[in-house]
Amino acid sequence: MAEASVRIIRHWQRCRVRVLTVVHGFPPESLAGTEVMSFHLARSLVAHGHDVLIFHRGGSPNAEDYALQQETYQGLTTVRMVNNLRQPTVASSYCNTAAERAFETVAERFKPDVVHIQHAIHLSASLVSAGAMHGWATVVTLHDYWFICPTVQLLRPDGTLCKGPGEGFACFACVGRKEPGAALLASVGRTAAPLVRELLSAGARMVHNPPRQTMLEEALALVERPAYMRSALAAADVVVSPSRFLAGVLESNGVDPRRIVVSPNGVAKRPRAMASKPRAPRLRLALIGTLLPYKGAHVALEAIRLLPGDRIELHVYGDLDQPATVHRYAATLLPLAEGQPVAFHGRFSPDEVWSILRHSDVVIVPSLWYENAPMTILEAFASRTPVIASALGGMAELIQDGVNGLLFEPGNPADLALCVNRLLEDPDEIERLASAAPKVKDADECASDYEALYRCAIDHKRHSAIVETVQV
Repeated sequence: MAEASVRIIRHWQRCRVRVLTVVHGFPPESLAGTEVMSFHLARSLVAHGHDVLIFHRGGSPNAEDYALQQETYQGLTTVRMVNNLRQPTVASSYCNTAAERAFETVAERFKPDVVHIQHAIHLSASLVSAGAMHGWATVVTLHDYWFICPTVQLLRPDGTLCKGPGEGFACFACVGRKEPGAALLASVGRTAAPLVRELLSAGARMVHNPPRQTMLEEALALVERPAYMRSALAAADVVVSPSRFLAGVLESNGVDPRRIVVSPNGVAKRPRAMASKPRAPRLRLALIGTLLPYKGAHVALEAIRLLPGDRIELHVYGDLDQPATVHRYAATLLPLAEGQPVAFHGRFSPDEVWSILRHSDVVIVPSLWYENAPMTILEAFASRTPVIASALGGMAELIQDGVNGLLFEPGNPADLALCVNRLLEDPDEIERLASAAPKVKDADECASDYEALYRCAIDHKRHSAIVETVQV
């Protein structure tokens, strides 16, 4: 595995590159971490003189699925591929020929030097091999576990964490849990995977009862997914992981570690006004980002109820309405916040995050899944705002407990409350933690790193020629 200490070889002069960025969503419609990172990187690449086109999935209820809509956002040209998420099968959730055709239409018109896939969920993993087949250098950045896990977070319905799909049978606990016989297939499949796979394949061909045939086809698609996704990644010229943790999970799930470059994400350049923060009579806690159950906002709200309400306030920044899953989850949060020093501020744009952080004393990241390299933590570091986060995955990789932030037991409101109380009892620790924040790449530095990766992918088409590892 190429560690974070990798030095990217730069033996060429900078030249203009045509970059087709592929991502599952994009501002202003979608404002989660991957989308925001893709936006900042694209904007910096344009500033560096490159030609960038964004190809992304988006919803448009009045448009036909897979229609293409060209738009602009803050000077960037984007092409939205309409996908209203009416995918009928498990197989089409990772191998979607209609999405592949839409991608090829856009790419053939744009004629990219490099295709940079930031995320392919709601698009198709086959875009990686399609890019390679057409001769376009292909870079894939992995922001989560979608290439391993059909539900992305490696989190089971009961809230327990998963290490990976194995031969795909572990996924029946999540994706196929409502199907009759799913538990039996999962159990038998763990010990006799080749046999069960053959039986599923034969059954899907022979059974002509549509409901039962569909069930067998869905089961087969689940067990075929891990090998398909590994094959898709193998078609990329460069695979980038923003954290060592995610790279390790990929390796344990069969991805060749020699193909993985660990390169941290960058954030937008911090404004000069961030050098100082206005004071407030209470400790201002901030919860920033997508409001979904696996992000753990309810854990933070339960912790607030254990803290002295006259000394703290929690500010929640995130859309409460879209999509429907967010709206349903938000409905469970509001009762928890009732009567507490909590304010919901709703949706915010990528450029507003610095103002939010300037008026925050501490950021809380209570995620219940193996976060990779949360933008919220990187932005907090860049703004010298201490972070209290769950001791999981990439969060624990970024934060040294008691040095540049605090870690608490995932899902434990009482432990989170203890961390906040620690700062209430010793306010000087806030400044000490803030001063120890590590340096974070800004978007321009991130763009420079990707320029090097793009150039290597174009010139060499082999991962082994991209990096040299430096022992430190």
